[in-house]
Amino acid sequence: MDLKIDLTSRDLVFTNGDLSIVSGLEAIQQRLQIKLLFFFNEWFLDKSLGLDWFGTVYIKNPDQSLIDNMILVAVTDDPSVISILEYSSTYNILHRSFTIVLKIQAIEGIVNINEVLII
Repeated sequence: MDLKIDLTSRDLVFTNGDLSIVSGLEAIQQRLQIKLLFFFNEWFLDKSLGLDWFGTVYIKNPDQSLIDNMILVAVTDDPSVISILEYSSTYNILHRSFTIVLKIQAIEGIVNINEVLII
């Protein structure tokens, strides 16, 4: 069980003044989305955690295959992930966005993740 986070606003969710709890598939999806949005060198207690978004995505002419590999390694590293059923990513140079669509087979069931990163 984890504290529930609103995946749109990235804020903790309160119900009747109490922190909400999340478990099962929803917890796996939340954990994976947080992992994907966590920047390398961001957490002062362990600078080795996170994805290197600044070194791979937020650069001129990013290498999409390198980004895809970084994402897939991070996702498959999670102990609840059994396999990746579908994966696609799109780099839109005009809108400076990177879209990730994932369908994952997890221990609890199927998890769908759709993220748009503004570069």
